Amino acid sequence: MQSRMACVFLLLGLLALAGCGGNAQVAPKPSPTVPTTTPTPSAPPPLSLYFSASAPIASQQSTPVTGTQSTVSALDAVNGRLRWTYTAGAQVQNVPVVDQGIIYVGAADQNIYALRAGDGSMLWKATVGGAPNVLLVQDGVVYGDIDEINGGQVTRGPIFALNASTGALEWRSPVSGSFYGLVDGTIYATTADNLLYALKPADGSVLWQFPMNSPFDGLKVAQGQVYVLVAVRTNGLSRVVLYVLNATSGTLLWRYPSSSKDSENLSLVGAQNGLVYVVSSQQQNLASQPLALALNAADGSVLWQYKASSPSTSFTATTLDSNNLYLGTDGGTMIALNAAKGTVTWKTNVSKTAMNLDLMTNGVLYVTVSGEGVTALDLSDGGILWRYASADYVSLSSARAGVLYGFSISSSFGPDSHNYILALRAGNGALLWRYDAGASSIFPVLN
Repeated sequence: MQSRMACVFLLLGLLALAGCGGNAQVAPKPSPTVPTTTPTPSAPPPLSLYFSASAPIASQQSTPVTGTQSTVSALDAVNGRLRWTYTAGAQVQNVPVVDQGIIYVGAADQNIYALRAGDGSMLWKATVGGAPNVLLVQDGVVYGDIDEINGGQVTRGPIFALNASTGALEWRSPVSGSFYGLVDGTIYATTADNLLYALKPADGSVLWQFPMNSPFDGLKVAQGQVYVLVAVRTNGLSRVVLYVLNATSGTLLWRYPSSSKDSENLSLVGAQNGLVYVVSSQQQNLASQPLALALNAADGSVLWQYKASSPSTSFTATTLDSNNLYLGTDGGTMIALNAAKGTVTWKTNVSKTAMNLDLMTNGVLYVTVSGEGVTALDLSDGGILWRYASADYVSLSSARAGVLYGFSISSSFGPDSHNYILALRAGNGALLWRYDAGASSIFPVLN
């Protein structure tokens, strides 16, 4: 869900800065290193949470910091006990990606690491250059992009694909940019010169490109269409508008707002059943009116709109299911709208401030509020089922077999702060266990 992901990536950026050294230096790009070993099949590991954490490296001459190293660790999901830890010699770039019993991470030492989920032993490493990010593993292929750091400046390197079993390089794309996702057999990537690319997963070749002409602000693919948010400047103001493209050809189908003279600072919630859902918050559209809108996916015409009761309200968190559009306001009210009609299904006062919508599963919506904790809402009527109180920022990342997994971030950064991975009982919010993950850690992945 969009709001939660935006919040998480903001937190990841802050945590990475907290753990990084001052002057990163990367050697010239070498040729790919391909291992000669073949993976040995093993039994699936128990259900675990995988996470990475960073720590400064002290020099032998007592210099405060000479760089950053990271650990990748596994916790037993049942009791929160540490199963194993692998130490990488450089800053780990991405949240661990787990597939078929293997964990994949990129590090600032130019390498991609593949670790066995059972014991953390290294299966292979492949040198791809720069500071690579592993972003997806699918159908036996590792996809990612590269941060190239020169003189303290970060630029985007080529998008790449590796064989997931051996680390052998499959291809490097001619496109240098940010890997955004692989949807319906197409890779989407954006570049620093404001181009959106569609690439072929088999070889990284370009299928089509679309000139956004303004900075990229988000993307979803559904219903055979690509929904692209672009930050444009109108009358000296920066606004976010929606472009809708044909997913096969990349041709522009329509724009919202339809006139280039109009713009709204939009957020895209989702698309389903021939509709596209967007919100535009107070003091972000030209009318200063907070709106939730359902657009016809065929031509962008407005089918219904919902106006907030107060001009001072802003929609700060949104999500969608098959029945309702859910809006969290900056005043702490959760609103459920009928997705087909835009009528109010229910309203609930959760807090007095902005919230995040973390998980929606088994008829329950889990809402988190910074400094307050977690609130569980019944999706049928918005009733509050339970609350878990915490003075730290809490975010839930996954659920399995009646247990919620997530993390809490200390309200203060520094060497004495503590970030925790935790497990809550889904039925009543009771804390089952929590693990002290140190001052700088990346949220856990359940597998």
